[in-house]
Amino acid sequence: MCLKYLFVPLLKLFTRETTGFERIPKQGPVILVANHASYIDPLLAVFFTDWYRNRKVRGIQSREWVTKTWLRSFIFLKLLGQIPTDGSITKARDHLHAGGALLLFPEGNRTRDGKMQNATHTGLGVLASQAKATVVPIGIEGSYAWWPPSKTLPSLKPRCMAVRVGKPMKFTGKPTKENFLAFQRKAMQSIAKLAKTKYPY
Repeated sequence: MCLKYLFVPLLKLFTRETTGFERIPKQGPVILVANHASYIDPLLAVFFTDWYRNRKVRGIQSREWVTKTWLRSFIFLKLLGQIPTDGSITKARDHLHAGGALLLFPEGNRTRDGKMQNATHTGLGVLASQAKATVVPIGIEGSYAWWPPSKTLPSLKPRCMAVRVGKPMKFTGKPTKENFLAFQRKAMQSIAKLAKTKYPY
């Protein structure tokens, strides 16, 4: 059985809104970018995209972190099919060049206070430029309250989360660090608006 038929009905018990998924291209290289507040975030993005667009999405994860425990390896590598890396974007770029869909959290780690963090790396712009990929912002609201990093288990509060997909973007500037960061800032501001929060950086 396809995992989306198991997970999406469960996720919908805790999600009151899923909008804009028709904006995600069904073909070609695409990068989904989202805010990151909870362990549940990648499941929301991956399984709802598969549900509404019938498109498989992979993420990238530190090999050292993801292989530290068997549970992480199972969830992120086996269940979600994330790409383990040692800091290089080569595998992620190859996935996009093959027409794949990739999930990125530009903030890196989950927020510890519920507020969006400053995204300081250039990876999003570099990948979008090199793979000529469409970038689609996703705002996730309520996942911090549902399962904050400080808690071992989720709250299981029903219909407290929302997942909204925004207008697709393309990187069109010169491949410079300044332009990569400006493009990422624009994407993060779009994500914040969708998540009904602020990105003050």
